[in-house]
Amino acid sequence: MKENKIFIITGRSGSGKSTALDTFEDAGFYCVDNMPIALLPTFLDLYADDDPDLPGFAFVMDLREKEFLSTYPSVFNELASKKHPLEIIFLEASEKTLLQRYSQTRRHHPLSRGGDSLLTGVRVEKELFEILKNEADQVIDTSAYSVHDLKSIIFEIVKKNVDLDTFRTKLQWHIAEANEAMVELKVRKTVHSALYNLNGDFDWYRKRVSKERSTPERAEAVKYVEWTALDIQVKMLTPFAPHLAEEVWELMGGEGFI
Repeated sequence: MKENKIFIITGRSGSGKSTALDTFEDAGFYCVDNMPIALLPTFLDLYADDDPDLPGFAFVMDLREKEFLSTYPSVFNELASKKHPLEIIFLEASEKTLLQRYSQTRRHHPLSRGGDSLLTGVRVEKELFEILKNEADQVIDTSAYSVHDLKSIIFEIVKKNVDLDTFRTKLQWHIAEANEAMVELKVRKTVHSALYNLNGDFDWYRKRVSKERSTPERAEAVKYVEWTALDIQVKMLTPFAPHLAEEVWELMGGEGFI
């Protein structure tokens, strides 16, 4: 049985953890923000084998939970003893960058409440995270990165860990790839992913399930999967070929405008 990869996204407040989590979610990962560290083993015992098509899990954990730093060593050791494939991604940024980001968003730093200044909170957090940073599998300094830059970096990490062995995972992957290309205004890459790559996977899926069409129950399920994938493909292509997309949408029985 395939073991789901588990990513722990942690690091300094304001370094881009939410952006990283969004990228994993776009690729079909089961994602949870501010996951209580003590509940992680139980959560994985309940859900790790629940969906065989799931690429993996991604959790954001940080100092919003007071027990995180004191509890994570024992929890991560427990997961390692159970052979869970765990990877820690630590995000950081320079002091100047973090102060600028907080001044722009007007959010509160988790350690600057109770009278402490933002600068104090940023510096205290850096010290508290020093050990975990050294234990992380990957450390990413986001100081010079835009949101799109960070998404691209996380996207490359995802690409190395996604097992494209099911049609649903392939579909989720093409959606994530097309979204990323759209953000970067790479029209040709977007169309290539939404049309040619997805069509190739349609052919792969049809060959894989060809014998199942003889069974009425399975034939209905196969038809549903194909319709769902086509529905997504048409919507992905709408910005580039709106008239064609509308015609296909109508032939599919879609109501109203796409």
